[in-house]
Amino acid sequence: MAVNAIPADARFDNVAFSSEIDDGTALPIYATYTCPRCSERISFRKAHFESRSLRKFSNLPASQQAAIDQWAAQNGHSGEAFLDWLCPRCALAARVYVQHWAGGRADAGANLKVVVELDA
Repeated sequence: MAVNAIPADARFDNVAFSSEIDDGTALPIYATYTCPRCSERISFRKAHFESRSLRKFSNLPASQQAAIDQWAAQNGHSGEAFLDWLCPRCALAARVYVQHWAGGRADAGANLKVVVELDA
């Protein structure tokens, strides 16, 4: 199983989520991932990255989860928050690592860092 890691902005149309208001406008609350294998577009909400990624629960088959976990341990991402999924069209396994942050005035958010995909 080949593990491919790429910057999140190569697959997602939005990689930053925040509770901040910028010039009276809230920042986007959705992001769409485009599968590199079949071009399926998968939509995610801000809540997926801000709360569900903190659970560190994998819904991938055990062998795929183990392959990505091993990559994470070797590349400094072990223990970090993540969200993973299988493409509904072609079953490509993918995981995005998420960096959470907190600022002043109750501002908080999440940034998508790196996407890890498995080629069978």
